[in-house]
Amino acid sequence: MASFSSQRTLYEALLRYDEAAFEHLYRLLYNPLTGYVREWTGYASGPELTHDIRDLVQETVIAFLFALKTGQYQWHNDAQLTTYAIGIGRNLWREQQRKRQRLLTLFNTPPDTLPDTDDPPDADEVSFASRREAVEQGLAQLGEKCRRAIELYYWQKRPMQEIALLLGWANEAVARKEKSLCLKKLRAKLPPQL
Repeated sequence: MASFSSQRTLYEALLRYDEAAFEHLYRLLYNPLTGYVREWTGYASGPELTHDIRDLVQETVIAFLFALKTGQYQWHNDAQLTTYAIGIGRNLWREQQRKRQRLLTLFNTPPDTLPDTDDPPDADEVSFASRREAVEQGLAQLGEKCRRAIELYYWQKRPMQEIALLLGWANEAVARKEKSLCLKKLRAKLPPQL
């Protein structure tokens, strides 16, 4: 196992894309991000929480790599590299939670919270509900990468460069083409009137 005597040596190894440096960064981020997620959720443990934390740390390392590669992160003697990376992780977690909340609101509104009325829904409400259901069904039929590409681009508003990194595509142009193909696949699964 490689030894990184300082944050500066870790930074230099990360710039060289040293795999051991990324593994070390993962280990450095795991506990602080675990504490943050547990504080946020109020849960001490559980398989789903552990999975969420692992995903978050991996996405944080990827996003940090993106920041290094694009020059968004530059070394500063007066700031810890891990502080910056933990900030990325916290922002990613908050964004994931906002997205989950929006989806829960959109897809899982309990019947008892709907307005109590005997009036039939108007055409716009029916139309929106049927479109939403058709899109849900279409997305469920897509492969994981296609669903993720559409989610990252349209819901999370992530840039194509970042999507390429997260999904393992060679570059932004490939990500744009793949996302376009995924959208075509989704449209092909939707009824013609949508």
